[in-house]
Amino acid sequence: MLETVELAQRHSVKIGAHPGYADRANFGRVSLAMPHDEITDLVKSQVELLQSMAVVDYIKPHGALYNDMMQNLEVFNAILTAANQHQLPLMLLAGNFPEHHALATQAGVKLWHEAFADRAYTADGQLVPRSEDNAVHQTTDLIVQQAQHFIKHPPYRIDTLCLHGDHPVSVKAAPQLRQLIDC
Repeated sequence: MLETVELAQRHSVKIGAHPGYADRANFGRVSLAMPHDEITDLVKSQVELLQSMAVVDYIKPHGALYNDMMQNLEVFNAILTAANQHQLPLMLLAGNFPEHHALATQAGVKLWHEAFADRAYTADGQLVPRSEDNAVHQTTDLIVQQAQHFIKHPPYRIDTLCLHGDHPVSVKAAPQLRQLIDC
């Protein structure tokens, strides 16, 4: 984490906490049933760890915690509680999610809307679960094409694009996306 923080600071990149379920074996990509207070404490402790190294600009849940936040308003509320206590914006999947927006407003938490350049979407605007075929785009052309669509014809408010650094095809597409954004 410290090495990543140092790189981000050197290149003037905002630093976000990326808290996830404490499940290293599955890289946080498996849902865990937890009560509201435990989710809040989990997020708070991971944010505080990063804050001990750097100024944190936002919170973006990771993996299954992110997906659970989008599917379960109780999980979302637990994360909102942590975001409010740290006075940090929360990253949310860009799209038509009025209940999420209302709860964030009620909690006094600013939302940053993100679109995923390298992930497939369901018909209702959610991310296709990674357990399904083609959930992660496998070609740079498809990643760039989806990013172009989000940039030129956004179907909803988009503040940022996500590109996964743990997927080689996504990493390969990054320079092309940078060019799109800089144009």
